Amino acid sequence: MRRANVRHNDFLFGMNDSGAMTLDLALRMVRHLPEGATELCFHPAVSRCAEINSTMPEYRHEDELRALTSEALIQALNAKDLKTIAFSDL
Repeated sequence: MRRANVRHNDFLFGMNDSGAMTLDLALRMVRHLPEGATELCFHPAVSRCAEINSTMPEYRHEDELRALTSEALIQALNAKDLKTIAFSDL
């Protein structure tokens, strides 16, 4: 990807926990992030709907949204001097 000049993150975490990215898990991941651009996989949603239920019935979307937007996660990122970016910022 580098040779082709394709922008990409260095690491990806959360695929094995897709649909179950709780605050506790996200905080543990943040504490152990390696150097580089890391993507954490979340599937947040404000509420469930038929479309979500049919394709991801076990996912805990509302819990993931709470984790992603929690003050504790923001503080953990700030404590490690990490910043959130958009893919276009890579």
